[in-house]
Amino acid sequence: MNSDVRRTLDSGQKYRWKAELADLANLADDACGIDVRALHAGQILAVKTHYTTYRMQITDPQQGRAIVEGDGSFLTTPTDATIIGATLSGRGSSVANGRVLTGFRLVIAADEGEIITSRVRAVSVDGMPWFSEFHEA
Repeated sequence: MNSDVRRTLDSGQKYRWKAELADLANLADDACGIDVRALHAGQILAVKTHYTTYRMQITDPQQGRAIVEGDGSFLTTPTDATIIGATLSGRGSSVANGRVLTGFRLVIAADEGEIITSRVRAVSVDGMPWFSEFHEA
């Protein structure tokens, strides 16, 4: 199955290429981020996207459960939600279950529906920077 992947060069020029799902999975393996299942209940995961910062208090890391609140248009009050994982397509097809990855969109499921964020720019845990789009692994 092919997927259209759009990227932006440092010059700001956009380009598009076709990728197989296996290629997308490989991109996820190489991306910087965190697996929510490696966190502990009570830890605070902050995810800065292009437009919004989400604060997530982890309640059940193995199930990806958290109390999520954003400073943008969605999840504006503390909401019980599930962190589904990272996607490139923006259509919710998760290629990295349970992971938050810079450069990818994040899929969050809540009572109000499935939220697909803008591209993740930075991740921190308990106030400590974890990765950002400028991080060199």
